[in-house]
Amino acid sequence: MSTPLNAVCLQGFIARNVQEHGGLGRRERVLLAIAADTGVGAGSVLEADVRGALAAGVLSLAELREVALHLSAYQGYPRAVRLDECITRVWEALVREHADVVEEAPGAPAAADRSPAEVYAEVVRRPLPERDGRFHRAVNEFVWGELWNRGVLTFRDRRVLSLVSTALAGHEMPLRIHVTGALDSGDLGPEELEEVAVQFATSVGMPSGQLLARVVEEESAGIRKQTDAM
Repeated sequence: MSTPLNAVCLQGFIARNVQEHGGLGRRERVLLAIAADTGVGAGSVLEADVRGALAAGVLSLAELREVALHLSAYQGYPRAVRLDECITRVWEALVREHADVVEEAPGAPAAADRSPAEVYAEVVRRPLPERDGRFHRAVNEFVWGELWNRGVLTFRDRRVLSLVSTALAGHEMPLRIHVTGALDSGDLGPEELEEVAVQFATSVGMPSGQLLARVVEEESAGIRKQTDAM
């Protein structure tokens, strides 16, 4: 059923600026949408995006489960559980419909065995700060020692999920760390990050997307300035 919202927004601006626009691959756009949907509690939209990802073979069941696990650290356990429950419902419905869906990801990256300090340096592109205390030990153990060490998803995948989650939280410092890490590593370039900002804004609202867009612009300009000075 067509509605004014579908006609004006979904078939207009979103189609032109997200679905039909270049700059990001379909996989990254689906990951971004699912992370944003999870963060804002968009139940029916989240279910539609999960179903589309599985039905089209963009993400396997194993990859979607890994997305939920990654988001448990970046968005919180309750939101990750809701996503995981959504994945289960959609998967079971597709099986009942005899849909041809993929369970395991072909050629998925293998799990690594690196220390939290090694993983942090690879992701953030700087040494792990020497800080004590229960909170920092928990972060080092779960985020850097476990999540980013796991296989199934690539670093590029995890960067998209982390960027969306830190932007949703609205905290500039961790967001800036993830933007600079993506740029320094080459996992995501300036134009790709601009596309992330545009799609993120369409999912959560332009005012909320402004912080991500500003950080991407500033960090990209800083890298261009360094390159020109060399």
